[in-house]
Amino acid sequence: MRVALVTDRDHTALTESDQLLIPAFNKIGIVAIPATWDDSTVNWAEFDYVVLRSCWDYYQRISSFKSWLISVESQGSKLLNPLPLINWNLDKKYLFDLREKEIPVPDTTVVPKGDPRPLREILANRDTNISIIKPCFGASAHGVMMVRRESADEFEPQYRDLVSRSNVLVQPFISEISNGEYSAVFIGGELSHTILKTPKPGEFRSNVGFGGTEELITLDKELKAKVTKIFRTCGMHPLFARLDFVLVSSDPILMELELIEPYLFFEFKEHSAELFASKFQEYLGRDSSSSSLI
Repeated sequence: MRVALVTDRDHTALTESDQLLIPAFNKIGIVAIPATWDDSTVNWAEFDYVVLRSCWDYYQRISSFKSWLISVESQGSKLLNPLPLINWNLDKKYLFDLREKEIPVPDTTVVPKGDPRPLREILANRDTNISIIKPCFGASAHGVMMVRRESADEFEPQYRDLVSRSNVLVQPFISEISNGEYSAVFIGGELSHTILKTPKPGEFRSNVGFGGTEELITLDKELKAKVTKIFRTCGMHPLFARLDFVLVSSDPILMELELIEPYLFFEFKEHSAELFASKFQEYLGRDSSSSSLI
């Protein structure tokens, strides 16, 4: 069996974390090969499965990416996670579906693409003075802004550019982010490990690219049960998922459910890449494409 581990032009050899998947797959007799999603020389029909990993530039060319997804499956390969899950997770408006399931997510408002209202009007009647603004299609905190109501005019050019290209989400700033954002990695429905990502002082974005730190932690029994309940309540069965959450009064608030190309921190947890390969084999034993989405 041949598996493509999908990446982008900036990570043609995969990330150091995902490189651990190659020997893990080899141990169970599966050939895993890095492949750049927009490389026209790749014959996707040569692969039995196409596993999305570090294709982190997809949001910059969302239409091309969607066309590529369809093309892969039309050539007989199977995407993992499954295409219906990917399509659902591409647009961050999926948070409204999760909210209907009573999963705790930030209070979110959608501003439609091209909305002519100035940012100060959008923020005028919100309950919070500080808001987070982000595109509905995005990754790695691209385009995310933290704006105080009284400073809205300063951010108008940046906001205008954002809303001209995408629907936009407006959410309250959750100050507890300063204590860190948790990334709980689920593989084959099992909680494998959790990373605490702590932003540097004065920064609200926890990504290492913005100076944040990362450490492997162990959730206590109560918190593990709460996070696992959130995952189960989502009602879906992905091969891999990452739940990014912030603790507010000891309860997790789900910031994002990552099902497309989340960084999975294999280098932090021994044997987690082997667990991924093992769960991949189990996943093949059922019709994953019929997984419930929401």
